[in-house]
Amino acid sequence: MSTLALKRLAKDWVPPAVHASLRRHFRHRAPWEYVGDEWPQSDRRADGWNDASVTAVLEAQWPRYLELARSAEPWAYWPWATEGRDAAAQHNLLAFAYCIARIASETQRFSVLDWGGTFGHFASIACAAAPLANITYQVKDRPPICAIGSCLNPSVGFFDTDEAAFASRYSLVLASNALQYSRDWRGTLSRLAGSATSWLLILALPTVRRSPDFVVVQRPRHVGFAEDYISWVFNRDEFLSHIHSCGFVLEREFLSIGRLDAMHAPEVAEHAGFLFRRH
Repeated sequence: MSTLALKRLAKDWVPPAVHASLRRHFRHRAPWEYVGDEWPQSDRRADGWNDASVTAVLEAQWPRYLELARSAEPWAYWPWATEGRDAAAQHNLLAFAYCIARIASETQRFSVLDWGGTFGHFASIACAAAPLANITYQVKDRPPICAIGSCLNPSVGFFDTDEAAFASRYSLVLASNALQYSRDWRGTLSRLAGSATSWLLILALPTVRRSPDFVVVQRPRHVGFAEDYISWVFNRDEFLSHIHSCGFVLEREFLSIGRLDAMHAPEVAEHAGFLFRRH
């Protein structure tokens, strides 16, 4: 009997209170779990990032994040977790800093769109990586995040809709740990590429080499987020092929530390980063 059939049987025959208890038990045992090869319809987990707990955690961590970014400490933390040191976070931030320094070596005045950029956390890293550059930094994120971010980080511009963000073009367009949460990732990637005059940077992207794209659910209770959320895992070749069709070539690849081993998934994913330059 399949796992899905067992779940349906349990739902039909196990008392509701016991069923709910079992669900909570097994959810905590699997921080990542395979959902399917298609984005599910009308799934509340697609809106997990809109939960108020996300903004609350980011806001609570913001002062410490800013302090660390301006210090001599390693860049080894995430916007939602600033305690301790995380090697995967350091790889991600150093890859971004490399890209900013790379662009600043050619021009001292450029613009950035950080799609899914929370409170503009990466803007402080950009200033440290290229202190003499004049960088216009814009963030696109969800309305609750933009509302808080515009108060905490007034040097950054905020867009709470794609229509507003993609109405302009930017020297660099960035999506770090973000593209996988877009239901129509191909359409979103095409719009990101269309807004980049020169550079496109995709970071913290979960990829597999053998399997087609598939969807997973994450249960991020350990960082204080109250809701689950779903995301894509990308077939590497298909992702790169789509980028190429948008008129970009690979300039540099970044290997990230850590693997995404989702329960029941057809393949273990690796996080990767890619810097592309327009033809």
